[in-house]
Amino acid sequence: MSETESNTENKQNYYRYDDRTYINVPEAKDDENLRNQIKEAGAKWDNSRKSWYYVESAASNPDYLNRFDKISADSLTKVVVRFLVIGKDERNDEVNAALKACNSIYDMDNKAWRVQETNNQLPEVLRKFKQIDYKELKRRVYVNVPYSERGNKSKTEGLLWDRTVQSFYMAMPRNQPVPAEIKGYKVYTPTPSSGKTMYFKLPEARTNENFRRAIKDLGAVWTPTYQEWSIKVSQDNPLPELLQKYTPTDYSELVKHTRHQFKIPEATPNAGFNESKRVRDELRAAGAVFNINDQTYDIWLSEGQDLPPILANRQEFRKVEKTQEQDQNQGYHHSR
Repeated sequence: MSETESNTENKQNYYRYDDRTYINVPEAKDDENLRNQIKEAGAKWDNSRKSWYYVESAASNPDYLNRFDKISADSLTKVVVRFLVIGKDERNDEVNAALKACNSIYDMDNKAWRVQETNNQLPEVLRKFKQIDYKELKRRVYVNVPYSERGNKSKTEGLLWDRTVQSFYMAMPRNQPVPAEIKGYKVYTPTPSSGKTMYFKLPEARTNENFRRAIKDLGAVWTPTYQEWSIKVSQDNPLPELLQKYTPTDYSELVKHTRHQFKIPEATPNAGFNESKRVRDELRAAGAVFNINDQTYDIWLSEGQDLPPILANRQEFRKVEKTQEQDQNQGYHHSR
């Protein structure tokens, strides 16, 4: 057997579960030196079983890896991620319960649900939906857009924003080669940095639409939980010049607010144009905003703060306290 054939066979052995020896190396999670050592010795990470393993016939230093405690493959929980296409009209209580049980999240890039299947036990109700093949999945290709051009929508049209790494990207199929440039911007790999989130009151954003659009283009988002604007900054992504003249709110001074939701029939066109407009104006003046997703008027109040008169005697549709990330993804239609 030639050397090339031998290497190919050894490489294939890594994907045969019967040949794998799983080892317990919990320290490798935080110890980079140890992690590099076991990798050099031939260990690989099985993401589906969340454990290190090696194949003795392919490992460069199996004696070193034999020092670690062995783990039975049967004792490990195998998790496989599947992307399922589930239409909005196909979701019901049973489907929603199954998605929740599988820790599913919606993948905006692939327009599919990212479902975690444990030990080959996908809920029966989810098996009927189309599964996207791995090769057809889209990946994020990041482009380096200068700060001075991030607010220019004509130049960034078609690009999406990733708040985690503070960068524009384009979702492209995995089987499509990555170009050197996209829309004239160089493709690169961003380095996530911890950074911090800064909060600003910015009352000017309530009345000045141009200013509001400008800070949004810079990455600022309205945070209902604290009723303030927030923006993530780091060494690689400093505070934009437009916001440097404003004083940030100290973390100790942030006041948490709770959302209250109301169905207001009088604010709908069915109540008559003049009457519905009067009610809507009164609701806006009271600080309520229209939630497109729930078709409710929502108002955020701090502890001890009373409801405005127009809402004081109404029954709440529901009372929900959400995380900051969920708040930022709500479908609000307002003029903040």
